[in-house]
Amino acid sequence: MLGWGVKNEGLSPSFLDGPPDLTIANGYDETVLHLGRRNMTGLRRSLVSGAFSAGGILSTSEDVATFVHSLFTGEIVTPSTLAQMETWVEVPDENTPLQVGYGLGVRRLAVGGEEVVGHTGAIPGYAGIAMHSEDKGYTIVILSNLSTIEDTRVLADLQDVVLRMIEATEHQLS
Repeated sequence: MLGWGVKNEGLSPSFLDGPPDLTIANGYDETVLHLGRRNMTGLRRSLVSGAFSAGGILSTSEDVATFVHSLFTGEIVTPSTLAQMETWVEVPDENTPLQVGYGLGVRRLAVGGEEVVGHTGAIPGYAGIAMHSEDKGYTIVILSNLSTIEDTRVLADLQDVVLRMIEATEHQLS
């Protein structure tokens, strides 16, 4: 994302290891560490270094949406690479019951009758879900400073709004 983002104007700075004075939202954890609701700010340095194995990128939801949309519309990888990424296997995940397939670094979810592709993730203090509908062309990204959110429920609620907007636009055009 970093290398690709540098080449694409209009994106905010995204960081792998942000400058020391970079202000980010305080993270809160309720269940990942089983300590009750805790402000994770004091542990940020160790949490950020641990997150590097999961990407460790600091970015905005808008820029993540731009990246995810570009990835799944063929602007970043070749069609054959995307096809390999989307070679789905059935891998049930008790934390993501809407998952209907897993590819190379990407999930396929069935949300409200729509299939979306992307990824989810959480570390103590932060969580995110980034999904794209290849059928309808929309991308939804949710980033949270609470490590345990009902990400697929929030996604479903936002997806309902987006689908109503798409339907209203199609109705106006017909």
